[in-house]
Amino acid sequence: MSISKQIKQLRPLVLELLTKNPKYRDSDKMLCARLWSTQLGGVEKLKTLTTYEFLIIFSQPNSKLYNVVSIVRVRRKLQEELPELRGTKYKEKHDAQGNVKRALGYKG
Repeated sequence: MSISKQIKQLRPLVLELLTKNPKYRDSDKMLCARLWSTQLGGVEKLKTLTTYEFLIIFSQPNSKLYNVVSIVRVRRKLQEELPELRGTKYKEKHDAQGNVKRALGYKG
């Protein structure tokens, strides 16, 4: 599935999760896990899936699982457009941005 098609499919799903459950606003890992859980058939189905089986599904070039980059991109865009969906760590990260840039050698 193309990245643009994934992003179009993901937008309403991510919006719903960020709106209904604030814990997904600060954790891309939790957001990805929640979306993949649904894609893989829910919690009960996941209980029978081995780590090896998951990694095979995840690593296939044409995997049915949403791409991590697409999920994160959609979350960031939504939080940019809708500040009320930003997590509790947003201000903390934003305030530390200058220090991080200096540590990485950026000028400004």
